Amino acid sequence: MTRILAVLLVAGLVLAPTAAAKGPHAILEPGSEAAVPGEPWEATIQMYEFRHAERPVFTATRGNRHVTARVRRAPAVMDEARFELSAVFPTAGRWRLRMVSGKRSFSFPAVSVGSGTVMQSHVAFAAGSEAARQGANGVYVMEDGPGSGEPVSVRPPEVVSLWKKDDDDDGGIGLGVWLFPLLGIVIAGAGLATVRRRR
Repeated sequence: MTRILAVLLVAGLVLAPTAAAKGPHAILEPGSEAAVPGEPWEATIQMYEFRHAERPVFTATRGNRHVTARVRRAPAVMDEARFELSAVFPTAGRWRLRMVSGKRSFSFPAVSVGSGTVMQSHVAFAAGSEAARQGANGVYVMEDGPGSGEPVSVRPPEVVSLWKKDDDDDGGIGLGVWLFPLLGIVIAGAGLATVRRRR
């Protein structure tokens, strides 16, 4: 009995970091055309693991100039919320991209307007979150899935500590929420079994 409880305890400790390994994040997928001054630049935002994904505000900044993109909801795919955006950059140069949804802010790489370069897709975690602090933001790559003919998402490693709670966490219910009470019960059961065995 004690061995079984010990195995359950170890399994719980191994699964705990995995349960907290993700968090609300957004993926920016630019269209196939490079950004050109004075012409609409289009992209798609996909929002994952949001309890309530509010319509985002997407802005581009260059010096003291600001552009706010037109955003409209697109049909969702599986669980994520999707939005299509269109922005017109008045001048060439590097425009910093930022998205705000509710109380969360996400930073994306600058788009080089007028360079002829098509921006890569990018995944971003909320500014100040544990995932963002640990470098989980990065290029989002799509590769052909073996045999399926469908794209498979490949993201940068996500490493988040179970022991810290993000300031901007929305309290989503997951494995980590009920894992600690379960581990407490397992430990108490192991202690009780040991006491009974000694008697």
